[in-house]
Amino acid sequence: AAPVAAEPVDAPPQSFVIPAHGSLSKSHSTDVLVYSLTMNDYRTHTGIDIASTVGSAVFAAADGKIKEIWEDPLMGNCMSIEHKGGMLTVYKNLSPDLPAGIVAGVSVGEGEIIAAVGESAIIESADESHLHFEVFLNGNAVDPAEYIKALNS
Repeated sequence: AAPVAAEPVDAPPQSFVIPAHGSLSKSHSTDVLVYSLTMNDYRTHTGIDIASTVGSAVFAAADGKIKEIWEDPLMGNCMSIEHKGGMLTVYKNLSPDLPAGIVAGVSVGEGEIIAAVGESAIIESADESHLHFEVFLNGNAVDPAEYIKALNS
């Protein structure tokens, strides 16, 4: 019998911890348009929304390195984390106040507090308070719910 090949060292994470305590309030939908209460129209939703109170901790979904921290005119305070194997997680609608040491280029561990839920996403301001969370694999948006352990157990 041929030996079984080990998983490549740079394979993307197979699962994530939930990046905020709360419940799924809006699903990922790139094929079916989702109603936006704030914008009063229908649009795609490339991430998921996790309902959580303002100020609640936001956690790194997996081990990685903070790629960028920025302010988006519509989605507010944002952060992206690069992971192995071409995986990128994006956290939006964050509080402007970050924990000490959370800056671009820093490595973070799965479950580490990286931010807090904010009220900075103007385009989703009519929705309940939440973390907007996106996942990209090799530059393509994928459904974050498929990777989050707590949503699949």
